[in-house]
Amino acid sequence: MAELKYITLFLDRQKEFNMLSDEQAGKLIKGIFEYSATGEELNSDDLTVNVLFSVIKAQLDEVANKYDEKCRKNKEIATTRERKKREAKNTNVDERAFDTTNVNERDYSSTRSTNTKTKTNTKTNTKTNNAGALIYGEYSHVTLTDEEYNSLLADYGKKTTTDYIERVDEYCERTGKNYSNCYLTIREWLRKDGIKADDTWKYEFVINQFPDVV
Repeated sequence: MAELKYITLFLDRQKEFNMLSDEQAGKLIKGIFEYSATGEELNSDDLTVNVLFSVIKAQLDEVANKYDEKCRKNKEIATTRERKKREAKNTNVDERAFDTTNVNERDYSSTRSTNTKTKTNTKTNTKTNNAGALIYGEYSHVTLTDEEYNSLLADYGKKTTTDYIERVDEYCERTGKNYSNCYLTIREWLRKDGIKADDTWKYEFVINQFPDVV
């Protein structure tokens, strides 16, 4: 399984838990945590507990697989961006090497190129300083660490968090602007829109991402 910092359960699993005794429910919960942490499956002498564990295990595996796939895609996007930057840099070097303009024009061009490069490096360093961040949004303009993403989920829930990630992402795509700290930007937008954090998330075991497994 992927090394996740959380486990995912569905609220509609509550009806199965209610059918269990406290002892059975305790065994099941411990088994879920053990499997999530070590990969060791629950092997109880209680058939009911084993059956329900197998259903929840399938959900946990699906979450882990989705997470692995997301990480893989983010890595591919980052690799592609770096390749394009290198290619653009090499193209600029070739153009300067074959420049036939006069000395004054070359001096001016060199100064302008140096200023542009300085601004570009500043922007790049700002993004790479956000170590461990993952890329979100259709246009890949929003970067959040796991801790930042989970903090937004905890305060505002998945629907509102996803909505504001998309808003910031689309705004950056339209305007060409990039934020050095997307986490603080999203929270600022939420605050300006009067969206307040609530305690709804405390009653959820799960971010409802996948269809129920029967």
